[in-house]
Amino acid sequence: MRAAWIALALLAMPLSACGPAPSPSASPSDAAAPDSGTVAKQPFLLRFTREPATVAGLSRLEDAELAPGATEIRVWIGFGLRIDQQVLILSTSPGGHVKGSALIHFDDDDDDEYVAALLRQCDAPRRDMGMVVCDAPLSTPTDWGAIHARLRQLGIETLPDESAMPTESLVTDGTSMVVEVANAEGYRAYAWSNPDQRSEPQAQVAAEIMQVVENVFEGR
Repeated sequence: MRAAWIALALLAMPLSACGPAPSPSASPSDAAAPDSGTVAKQPFLLRFTREPATVAGLSRLEDAELAPGATEIRVWIGFGLRIDQQVLILSTSPGGHVKGSALIHFDDDDDDEYVAALLRQCDAPRRDMGMVVCDAPLSTPTDWGAIHARLRQLGIETLPDESAMPTESLVTDGTSMVVEVANAEGYRAYAWSNPDQRSEPQAQVAAEIMQVVENVFEGR
């Protein structure tokens, strides 16, 4: 199973330290601000978004050429041992109109009964590369503009990568998040693993971003 392979790959990554660091003092605006001395780099987990993006018919966001004022945000959640993974996509036009979509993806070679149950719960399944990508069944009408506004308020576009924290903390059987952000000025991606188990203000913001996204899939 791909999920188990990802967990093993995470386990093999070197950690500079174990356990969360003490919480530094910071204002809410500081919590989402990246460290100016941190060199931008792509997170390790980003590579595991490539295949589902291809199956979903999504182009590589880092290659996108967006018009001034247009943005796209992709939030990928999963990567641990859970079988179904989620991706929320929010696109903003230069005029400020927000469109959104919520997709789930999972390995096509997992337990047949479980895959069949997932397929009954999703729409427009696309199958390729040993996986299934489909539209999540949202139980209530979704206000994409309000979701986009909330995520921006939290600082989703500027939150630093977890590697910018003083110590590293990784739980391989938990849940991780990869965020991709693109606009006319450029592209960046960052990741957090189990931020709810860390104490830094930035981790608390990451955990809240994950909760906002998961609420969309749960119809809340």
